[in-house]
Amino acid sequence: MGYADIVMQIGSGAHEASRIAAAADLARRMAARLDGVFIGPSASELSLEQASGARATFERAADSSHVKTQWSVLEPDVGAWIARASKADLIIAPGEAPDSLEGGAPYPVLEPGCLAQVSHRPVLVLAGAKTYRPIGRCVLVAWDESPEAWRALHAAMPLLKAAETVWVMSVGDRMRSPSAADRALEDHLCAQGVVPMMVWRCAQSAARAIIVEAGQCGADLIVMNTGAWRQVSEMTRNASGRTRAFRANWPTLIAH
Repeated sequence: MGYADIVMQIGSGAHEASRIAAAADLARRMAARLDGVFIGPSASELSLEQASGARATFERAADSSHVKTQWSVLEPDVGAWIARASKADLIIAPGEAPDSLEGGAPYPVLEPGCLAQVSHRPVLVLAGAKTYRPIGRCVLVAWDESPEAWRALHAAMPLLKAAETVWVMSVGDRMRSPSAADRALEDHLCAQGVVPMMVWRCAQSAARAIIVEAGQCGADLIVMNTGAWRQVSEMTRNASGRTRAFRANWPTLIAH
């Protein structure tokens, strides 16, 4: 089963068109409808102007991919956004609260990890990169055998099945041989039609290992649980260079 209904929170940032184009391309490949949602008070003249501009950007970017779309504007109410997001097969959210994005809407909603937790839906984090490669050709799964990691794996299965290459990386503080759990995971993926490249990395910081591995294997999508996402997000928040670039350059699918 794939994604039939993808909902995306739309802002008015400088690189919003690239986010929408990446989402529309994904929706096209999944044969899904892409729903754009702008969040802002209807009584605010500034918000109405931003919503109008965001809708025009959304429709231009989505039309080029020839996908079915839907547009709506919600009041800045967390409950309303959760209710809408919970109905979708996949949520696409910005990497940071919308009020922290350049030119973005001044009404924060939820950070991605919290959104995944309260909506019980997978969240694809698309930050504000100027350009995106097609998402899901080369996927890195950050694995830790937790129930949340299993839920993230299953949530990403439509993308894993369509991927050309899937890497599954575990991280520990010492080297070891493949375990029975590793072999069981590999067998499970093979039964789904996914042939993974299983790797083990010895590192003190799992978050840093994820960043390094993503670059080395050329991943265009990373799958992880919300705990790992928060560790990576915290590491990159005040970082520089390649570590900071991670926030914008690697779409990440998370589940709780």
